[in-house]
Amino acid sequence: MRLELASVLEASSDASRYVVWITCNADRARIALFDPLTSKTLERGVMAPRADELEPERLLALTVAQLYRASWLELAAEKADPAPLPPALPPLRTPLAVESAQRVVAERTVPREDPHYVSIAALGGFHARELSEPTLLGNVEISVAWAPIAEWFWIALGTGIEFTSVTRSAGSLDTLLVKAHGGAGVEPLRAGPWSGFAEVTAGVGILNVASDELSPGYTGGSVLGPGFEGTLGLGVAARIEPVRIELLGRAGVLEGTPAALIARDAPLSFDGVSAGLDLRLRWLL
Repeated sequence: MRLELASVLEASSDASRYVVWITCNADRARIALFDPLTSKTLERGVMAPRADELEPERLLALTVAQLYRASWLELAAEKADPAPLPPALPPLRTPLAVESAQRVVAERTVPREDPHYVSIAALGGFHARELSEPTLLGNVEISVAWAPIAEWFWIALGTGIEFTSVTRSAGSLDTLLVKAHGGAGVEPLRAGPWSGFAEVTAGVGILNVASDELSPGYTGGSVLGPGFEGTLGLGVAARIEPVRIELLGRAGVLEGTPAALIARDAPLSFDGVSAGLDLRLRWLL
């Protein structure tokens, strides 16, 4: 046992100054000791070694040595240098600061419902008209949209032109269709920045067809007149604030515009069913 207690006994020239009391009760041992270095008395309850264990007194001696060392570690901790700075106090939270923080968190974490927004869009694409003998026209439009009740529903006003040059036996014909329309759209499908939408438009168009570079023996002329058109469109969109990119396929019907009559050739008319594909960039304001 003196070996197990060597670190304790070497701390003092007088080993008799160390006093240890051990009380056993069933499988528990109560160890009380007096430490002459710290002038403290410690008391701990531990599991008693079993009687059939090898040298049970050695286990108790080790336990006593550990308790003495724990006492000395506590003494060293008490003599440690004080902290260079006083402990920080929690910041004082005034009611005004708390209200301001709550407002900022609410604005950033709670999604807005039924936002009202305005957007301006520019569109370019191609439309095929006179589908029995398709004629491809370039299409350019600008529009303004407004969401009056929610972001997934909007109404829009727009204007644009379609243009092409058609070659016939009599020469070439320059065509220009000037359009103005109103419409509405819905966006029922959303997944992150992606969405699917549908829109309908109705409006008027003024068609002008004028002859150009006539073949010998033909005289030139032009026709000008209005018509009415309705379209249905389906599209997909990607939103990258503050821009929304839309790819839109459209089908429509144009009625009432004049036909250009060409001698010894079929007349040129754009009335009837049309189909188109457009790319639209929308700036969200």
